[in-house]
Amino acid sequence: READALARLLDADEPVLVVACGGGVVLDDANRALLDRRATTVLLDVDLDVLAGRLATTTAHRPLLEGDLGERLATLHDERGRLYDLAAHLRVDTGDIGPDEVVERIVAALA
Repeated sequence: READALARLLDADEPVLVVACGGGVVLDDANRALLDRRATTVLLDVDLDVLAGRLATTTAHRPLLEGDLGERLATLHDERGRLYDLAAHLRVDTGDIGPDEVVERIVAALA
């Protein structure tokens, strides 16, 4: 379903869209190829310790993160990090900045 939704969104005739993909979207070769052809992909990067701190305060249920949070994040990073790097056209470190600054950095980089 994720791949179908991504294809529909990126094949649309919309002039500009912001699509927040799930972390697993990069696992599929076709998804990465589509992102490369039809999108400018921005990787919102953060240190795993900072990410663990952020996730520890959320009540959202995340099945992939069940168990030891730090260990699960490290495992996912090891499994997916190279794919994130391949998919990213732009990387923004979000570790010590808020959402407004993230947007400003993205806009500046795309200008």
